[in-house]
Amino acid sequence: MINRLIGGSIDGKDTHKWKSYEMVFAKYKKQINDLNGVIIDPFARNCLWADITNDLNPNTKAHSNMDALDFIKSIKSNSCSMILFDPPFSDRQSNDKYGSSNLYASDSNKISLITKEFQRILRAGGIVLKLGYNSTRIKNLDLIDLYLVNFGASRNDVIISVHKKMNKTLGDFN
Repeated sequence: MINRLIGGSIDGKDTHKWKSYEMVFAKYKKQINDLNGVIIDPFARNCLWADITNDLNPNTKAHSNMDALDFIKSIKSNSCSMILFDPPFSDRQSNDKYGSSNLYASDSNKISLITKEFQRILRAGGIVLKLGYNSTRIKNLDLIDLYLVNFGASRNDVIISVHKKMNKTLGDFN
């Protein structure tokens, strides 16, 4: 089922300030409370919802300023209960956030390498909230929910896809 959320005219380009995103985050945060894992945000900008935040831009409130792939690789296996995944998926977003194009937008391999690590760092039952213009599947995680944030007029809709690590794998017991 696709859940439709209405975005408002006051919702700017910073997705972390959208009421719709905050509502979805709060819903799933309640569901993962008993997992005792951390919440991470590899593209946090100035949002401090997560326990561990990262953003390539040093002029943000993020705890660290690493390349997102290096940040994800530094996270301990089976330590995360939630990942907030909202990278700049377009050149325009990359220019807006980092003053440079093609950081992550044009390199789909880099995004694939980042999402490949999610299976390793998520605990069983852990959630990924992914924002983007598509609902691309995250390998080895189950898509459990979709939210379509509709803004109307000439502004693009945004998809919030919710992915879950359902079961433990042999790699979880390292």
